[in-house]
Amino acid sequence: MTETLKRIKARCTMDGSCWIWPMAKDGRSPEINVRGRIVKVRHYLLALNGIDLRGKRASICCGSKACVNPDHLVAIEQSEIVKRGMAEMDLAKVLTRNRRLAISAQRRRGKFTLDQVRAIREDSRDNEDVAADYGVSEMTIRYVREHKRYKAYDGFIAQLIGVKQT
Repeated sequence: MTETLKRIKARCTMDGSCWIWPMAKDGRSPEINVRGRIVKVRHYLLALNGIDLRGKRASICCGSKACVNPDHLVAIEQSEIVKRGMAEMDLAKVLTRNRRLAISAQRRRGKFTLDQVRAIREDSRDNEDVAADYGVSEMTIRYVREHKRYKAYDGFIAQLIGVKQT
């Protein structure tokens, strides 16, 4: 065991085979000051063992968020960490997260077509129901209906001045 590893182990409390880092609070990853820089303890230990962490994260396999035992550390891809986190979430949280991602993707994709705008304006249902159908917020539907978004370029005035319909 190297001198650095002995110093890190001396700071920890033992819990079975886990080395519990005392300063790991509020769910934060354990950190240490190395030559005036704050670094993640797990990352530092894996680097000491010669493990290349480019594109990877230091993680634990024992389940204790404060553990820094080098035998419990693994270098894994960020996508794997996300998968592990998703597995720990309950179904309601997963569904909520997926819905938010879908709404975000819809917003990034862009605008309604002119036919969709017409259909929204002619639809007699509540904003909430129409928004659910299109995967947008109620506010977006309200703004479309109030002509604050997607102003009517196909109306009477637009035809008079020769605006092309989109």
